[in-house]
Amino acid sequence: MSYEKVIDQGVFVVCSPRMPTPARSTGEGTRTGTRIEEVKQVVFTDEFLRPLGAIKSQLRRSLMRLATPIDAVSAWLVPLPVWDGLKAEIEAAEAKWAQMVADREQALDKQTAALCKLHPAQAGAIRANALTPKQFRAACNFVFGAFRLTKEQVLESKALTLEIGDLAYQVLEDLAKLVADGKRDKSPTFSASTPEFVEMLAAKAQAFAFVDVRVARVATELTRAVQAMPRGVALEGAAADLASSLFAKLMNPATVLNSGLVIDAQIRAVQAPAGSAAAPAQAPTGQAKAPAKAQVKAQAPVAAPAPQALAPAPAASAKAKAKPAAPKVVAGAVPEAKPTPKHNPVCV
Repeated sequence: MSYEKVIDQGVFVVCSPRMPTPARSTGEGTRTGTRIEEVKQVVFTDEFLRPLGAIKSQLRRSLMRLATPIDAVSAWLVPLPVWDGLKAEIEAAEAKWAQMVADREQALDKQTAALCKLHPAQAGAIRANALTPKQFRAACNFVFGAFRLTKEQVLESKALTLEIGDLAYQVLEDLAKLVADGKRDKSPTFSASTPEFVEMLAAKAQAFAFVDVRVARVATELTRAVQAMPRGVALEGAAADLASSLFAKLMNPATVLNSGLVIDAQIRAVQAPAGSAAAPAQAPTGQAKAPAKAQVKAQAPVAAPAPQALAPAPAASAKAKAKPAAPKVVAGAVPEAKPTPKHNPVCV
């Protein structure tokens, strides 16, 4: 695709909440040749850090839902139409993050004491390597920023231009990752939340429709699939077949990029009236043939007059052409001499 479209219709966003790991390096260890053994000490329990991890995971899901990562600039590309909505989500997550960091900071000493009580033999090492409130606050930094690029800045990075050129495939690969993360392609059943999930996929594809017409085609197909699916109930029958086919095909981004989802038949099967395919097979033989006979009888009087009116006309015309006209005799005129035709001996 052309990088001008990215410049005009995209915003680059850096969003990275950072948090400490449960184990910290003690600075101890040994090195033997190329082998390095490092000693780490656990200073946080998983339960203590889990609330921060939940906010971070939710924020990443929001980014995956509305943006695509650009490794060349370590940022996310966000389409302008969805930027305001995503910005509001990030700011809300940032506020929630700051509140949770303050809460964890207040409970830091209590958490360290509980961990020492749980592992009394290592209590000294735990306290020696534990973070102070100031260190903990610094380790829980929330990085967030947005910027636009100029034409010159894009052209300066060959890696960026190459990545932008492959953006259509990357967007479809993001859809496959969303399906895999939700384990939608592995599930034998499809709950009532399936249409909402497909609607989210369609919204992302539609947001990136400016990237390539093939992405726009996928967005249209996903939208049609959502419109065909019943709401508020688990999908069964033709609707379940549609969802299964849809998720299976999305797991092959290269094929989808070249050929689309090709789900027209499955959509028509869902939209078809119930029992419409089985009705002709269940009808009695006599009832099925009756309309055909009635139609033949009704058409017979219309077709019969045609030969009676048209048949004599061509025959009379043919005879008139075959019979030569009698020569007109004028008094005192000498008839024009005509060559005598030669006889064909075979005919005689």
